[in-house]
Amino acid sequence: MNHVMRCFIMFSYVATLKDCCNANFDSGCCQFEDVCYNHQQVILSKTTPSEACYEPWHSKTYQVGDMVTGKDGKNYPCNADFFLYCSWAAFEPGTGSTIDYYKLAWDELPTSKWSFAAGSPTTTSPVSQDCSEYFDKFNRHYSAGDLASYNGLIYQCITSNGRCSQDGYEPWSPLAPKESWEVVGSCNGPQHLRTRRV
Repeated sequence: MNHVMRCFIMFSYVATLKDCCNANFDSGCCQFEDVCYNHQQVILSKTTPSEACYEPWHSKTYQVGDMVTGKDGKNYPCNADFFLYCSWAAFEPGTGSTIDYYKLAWDELPTSKWSFAAGSPTTTSPVSQDCSEYFDKFNRHYSAGDLASYNGLIYQCITSNGRCSQDGYEPWSPLAPKESWEVVGSCNGPQHLRTRRV
Protein backbone atom coordinates (compact mmCIF):
# COMPACT_ATOMS: atom_id res chain seq x y z
CA MET A 1 0.00 0.00 0.00
CA ASN A 2 1.48 3.39 -0.89
CA HIS A 3 1.98 6.17 1.64
CA VAL A 4 -0.91 8.18 0.22
CA MET A 5 -3.41 5.60 1.37
CA ARG A 6 -1.56 4.44 4.50
CA CYS A 7 -3.44 6.81 6.78
CA PHE A 8 -6.81 7.00 5.09
CA ILE A 9 -9.01 4.42 3.43
CA MET A 10 -12.39 6.00 2.80
CA PHE A 11 -14.73 3.19 3.84
CA SER A 12 -12.60 1.23 6.29
CA TYR A 13 -11.55 2.90 9.52
CA VAL A 14 -10.40 -0.45 10.95
CA ALA A 15 -7.78 -0.66 8.20
CA THR A 16 -6.98 3.00 8.74
CA LEU A 17 -6.29 2.56 12.44
CA LYS A 18 -4.29 -0.61 11.85
CA ASP A 19 -2.23 1.15 9.21
CA CYS A 20 -1.72 4.20 11.43
CA CYS A 21 -0.62 2.01 14.32
CA ASN A 22 1.84 0.14 12.10
CA ALA A 23 3.06 3.14 10.07
CA ASN A 24 6.52 4.66 10.21
CA PHE A 25 5.69 7.65 12.35
CA ASP A 26 8.83 9.59 11.56
CA SER A 27 8.22 9.73 7.82
CA GLY A 28 4.44 9.43 7.66
CA CYS A 29 1.59 11.34 9.19
CA CYS A 30 -1.95 10.40 10.04
CA GLN A 31 -4.85 12.74 10.53
CA PHE A 32 -8.56 12.47 11.24
CA GLU A 33 -8.17 10.98 14.74
CA ASP A 34 -6.83 12.19 18.09
CA VAL A 35 -5.91 8.76 19.38
CA CYS A 36 -4.97 5.45 17.76
CA TYR A 37 -6.47 2.38 19.41
CA ASN A 38 -5.29 -1.22 19.33
CA HIS A 39 -7.46 -3.75 21.18
CA GLN A 40 -8.89 -1.00 23.42
CA GLN A 41 -5.45 0.37 24.30
CA VAL A 42 -4.40 3.92 23.61
CA ILE A 43 -1.02 3.43 22.00
CA LEU A 44 -0.53 6.52 19.88
CA SER A 45 -1.54 10.12 20.28
CA LYS A 46 -1.45 13.18 18.07
CA THR A 47 1.36 15.64 18.70
CA THR A 48 2.53 18.85 17.08
CA PRO A 49 1.81 19.65 13.43
CA SER A 50 4.31 18.18 11.01
CA GLU A 51 4.95 17.68 7.32
CA ALA A 52 2.22 16.78 4.92
CA CYS A 53 1.99 13.18 3.78
CA TYR A 54 0.47 13.00 0.29
CA GLU A 55 1.89 13.16 -3.20
CA PRO A 56 2.17 16.65 -4.70
CA TRP A 57 -0.40 17.89 -7.21
CA HIS A 58 0.27 16.81 -10.81
CA SER A 59 -1.59 17.49 -14.02
CA LYS A 60 -3.89 14.45 -14.05
CA THR A 61 -7.53 13.55 -13.46
CA TYR A 62 -8.66 13.84 -9.82
CA GLN A 63 -11.85 12.48 -8.30
CA VAL A 64 -13.83 13.55 -5.21
CA GLY A 65 -11.80 12.81 -2.08
CA ASP A 66 -8.42 12.39 -3.83
CA MET A 67 -5.71 13.80 -1.57
CA VAL A 68 -2.65 15.86 -2.53
CA THR A 69 -0.07 17.98 -0.75
CA GLY A 70 -0.01 21.56 -2.00
CA LYS A 71 3.05 23.69 -2.66
CA ASP A 72 2.49 25.20 0.80
CA GLY A 73 2.98 21.78 2.43
CA LYS A 74 -0.65 21.42 3.52
CA ASN A 75 -2.96 18.49 2.71
CA TYR A 76 -5.94 18.97 0.41
CA PRO A 77 -8.84 16.66 -0.57
CA CYS A 78 -10.59 17.34 -3.87
CA ASN A 79 -14.09 18.51 -2.91
CA ALA A 80 -17.38 17.29 -4.31
CA ASP A 81 -18.79 20.64 -5.47
CA PHE A 82 -16.05 21.57 -7.94
CA PHE A 83 -14.08 18.33 -8.37
CA LEU A 84 -13.82 18.78 -12.15
CA TYR A 85 -11.51 21.75 -11.52
CA CYS A 86 -9.10 19.74 -9.33
CA SER A 87 -7.26 18.69 -12.51
CA TRP A 88 -6.78 22.22 -13.84
CA ALA A 89 -3.38 23.90 -13.35
CA ALA A 90 -5.05 27.20 -12.34
CA PHE A 91 -6.59 25.33 -9.38
CA GLU A 92 -3.37 23.74 -8.08
CA PRO A 93 -3.63 23.94 -4.26
CA GLY A 94 -1.32 25.94 -2.02
CA THR A 95 0.39 28.00 -4.70
CA GLY A 96 0.12 31.29 -2.84
CA SER A 97 -1.15 33.10 -5.93
CA THR A 98 -3.02 36.39 -5.54
CA ILE A 99 -6.27 34.80 -6.67
CA ASP A 100 -6.71 31.49 -4.88
CA TYR A 101 -8.91 29.63 -7.35
CA TYR A 102 -7.87 26.37 -5.73
CA LYS A 103 -10.06 27.13 -2.70
CA LEU A 104 -13.09 26.34 -4.86
CA ALA A 105 -11.90 22.85 -5.77
CA TRP A 106 -9.74 21.82 -2.80
CA ASP A 107 -10.38 21.81 0.96
CA GLU A 108 -7.46 22.43 3.31
CA LEU A 109 -6.83 19.87 6.05
CA PRO A 110 -4.45 20.21 8.99
CA THR A 111 -1.35 18.04 9.10
CA SER A 112 -0.54 16.01 12.19
CA LYS A 113 2.13 13.65 13.38
CA TRP A 114 1.69 10.56 15.52
CA SER A 115 3.96 9.56 18.37
CA PHE A 116 3.96 6.84 20.99
CA ALA A 117 2.06 7.77 24.14
CA ALA A 118 4.21 8.42 27.19
CA GLY A 119 4.86 5.30 29.25
CA SER A 120 3.36 1.95 28.49
CA PRO A 121 0.02 1.62 26.72
CA THR A 122 -3.00 2.24 28.88
CA THR A 123 -6.10 0.07 28.85
CA THR A 124 -8.42 3.03 29.35
CA SER A 125 -9.89 4.85 26.36
CA PRO A 126 -11.45 8.32 26.65
CA VAL A 127 -14.83 6.62 26.20
CA SER A 128 -15.41 2.87 26.29
CA GLN A 129 -18.83 1.31 25.86
CA ASP A 130 -20.73 -1.07 23.63
CA CYS A 131 -21.30 -0.25 19.97
CA SER A 132 -25.10 -0.17 20.18
CA GLU A 133 -25.41 3.49 19.14
CA TYR A 134 -24.18 2.79 15.63
CA PHE A 135 -24.19 5.43 12.92
CA ASP A 136 -27.54 5.43 11.09
CA LYS A 137 -28.06 8.52 8.93
CA PHE A 138 -31.23 7.17 7.32
CA ASN A 139 -33.19 6.78 10.54
CA ARG A 140 -31.72 9.44 12.79
CA HIS A 141 -30.96 13.16 12.64
CA TYR A 142 -27.71 14.03 14.43
CA SER A 143 -26.92 17.31 16.16
CA ALA A 144 -24.05 18.64 18.28
CA GLY A 145 -23.12 16.33 21.14
CA ASP A 146 -24.76 13.20 19.72
CA LEU A 147 -22.66 10.02 19.77
CA ALA A 148 -22.55 7.31 17.11
CA SER A 149 -20.29 4.30 16.63
CA TYR A 150 -18.72 2.98 13.45
CA ASN A 151 -16.12 0.21 13.07
CA GLY A 152 -15.19 0.12 16.76
CA LEU A 153 -14.83 3.87 17.26
CA ILE A 154 -17.21 6.30 18.94
CA TYR A 155 -17.74 9.63 17.20
CA GLN A 156 -19.32 12.81 18.53
CA CYS A 157 -21.19 15.21 16.26
CA ILE A 158 -19.51 18.63 16.54
CA THR A 159 -22.00 20.78 14.64
CA SER A 160 -25.69 21.71 14.78
CA ASN A 161 -25.98 22.60 11.09
CA GLY A 162 -27.28 19.16 10.06
CA ARG A 163 -24.09 18.00 8.34
CA CYS A 164 -23.63 15.01 10.65
CA SER A 165 -26.57 13.36 8.84
CA GLN A 166 -25.67 14.45 5.29
CA ASP A 167 -23.97 12.46 2.55
CA GLY A 168 -20.26 13.19 2.43
CA TYR A 169 -20.03 14.07 6.14
CA GLU A 170 -20.27 10.55 7.62
CA PRO A 171 -17.75 9.64 10.36
CA TRP A 172 -15.46 7.95 7.80
CA SER A 173 -15.58 10.88 5.37
CA PRO A 174 -12.44 12.98 4.78
CA LEU A 175 -14.51 16.04 5.75
CA ALA A 176 -15.67 14.56 9.08
CA PRO A 177 -12.89 15.90 11.33
CA LYS A 178 -13.17 19.34 9.79
CA GLU A 179 -16.92 19.70 9.51
CA SER A 180 -18.98 17.12 11.39
CA TRP A 181 -17.53 14.35 13.59
CA GLU A 182 -14.60 13.75 15.95
CA VAL A 183 -13.38 10.54 17.58
CA VAL A 184 -14.04 10.48 21.33
CA GLY A 185 -13.36 6.82 22.14
CA SER A 186 -13.74 3.19 21.22
CA CYS A 187 -16.41 0.56 21.77
CA ASN A 188 -16.85 -3.20 22.13
CA GLY A 189 -19.47 -5.51 20.72
CA PRO A 190 -21.27 -6.13 17.47
CA GLN A 191 -20.72 -3.67 14.66
CA HIS A 192 -23.81 -2.59 12.77
CA LEU A 193 -24.43 -0.29 9.87
CA ARG A 194 -28.05 0.01 8.80
CA THR A 195 -29.05 0.77 5.26
CA ARG A 196 -32.11 2.59 3.97
CA ARG A 197 -35.41 0.81 4.52
CA VAL A 198 -37.54 0.31 1.42
